[in-house]
Formats: sequence, C-alpha cells, structure tokens
Amino acid sequence: MTPLQFWRRWMLRYFPIFIFAFFSVLLALVGASFTVAFVYFPGASYQQTAAPLVFTCLGGSVVLSLVAVAVCRGYECARQAMMVFAACCLVLALPSLGLEGPRSLKLHAIGAPVLALWALSSRRYRDMLDYFRFVRETFPLRR
Repeated sequence: MTPLQFWRRWMLRYFPIFIFAFFSVLLALVGASFTVAFVYFPGASYQQTAAPLVFTCLGGSVVLSLVAVAVCRGYECARQAMMVFAACCLVLALPSLGLEGPRSLKLHAIGAPVLALWALSSRRYRDMLDYFRFVRETFPLRR
C-alpha cells in the first residue's frame, strides 16, 4: 500500500473523529473569548468586546472545516455541515440583535444544547453517520 492510499483510508475512517474533536476545541475557544471579554472588559458592551472575538474564531473555524469536509467527503456532506453551523451562528448572533447581558447568556446556555440535540437527532445527521459507517466497513485499515 502506498503512503497516499494509506492516508486516504485513514482520512476516510478517522475524519469524523477529527471533525468532532476540532469542534470541541472551537467551542472552547468561543467560551474563552466570552470569558476574556467579560472578565477584562466588564464595562464594555457585547458588540465592543465579545462579538469580534467570537465571530473571528467561529468564522475562521467554520470556513476551514467546510473546506476540509468538502474535500474529503464531497459537496453534500459540506452542505449538511453548513446548515448545522448556520443554526449555531444564529444562536451566537442573538445578543447582537439587541438582547444583551444576562438574558443573552441564558439564551446561549439554553440554545446551544438544544441545537446540539437537534443536530444529533436529525435524520441528516444519522444519514451522515451511516455513510461514515459504510466507509469504515468498505475501507478497513490494515493492522
């Protein structure tokens, strides 16, 4: 097996795990940016502090992730991932629409888990997992 074939099989098998780990790091970055903004700039508004940090982290990560998904999985998978991220961006954008302070943080705390549960239970997500399972069974790695 050539190195290119090994790399292709490895990516087909472990890419979903990499993506989920990447998004966990992304959420940690978003949480850290909120913490920095509200601890070090307590008097400033959301638009002046947290919004630029959050949308820089989120936007860059989403673009890179969608490019990676499109290259390794194809257009349809990238489109499904984009729909989930559009919903997440909507929740993050709620404070910018005029809901600031503790009320917006409550919306984040409630909205993010609801979106995660929706994504995990949606038919598109299950179809994507079935596709990953099919790829794993079709292209097993040699041990």
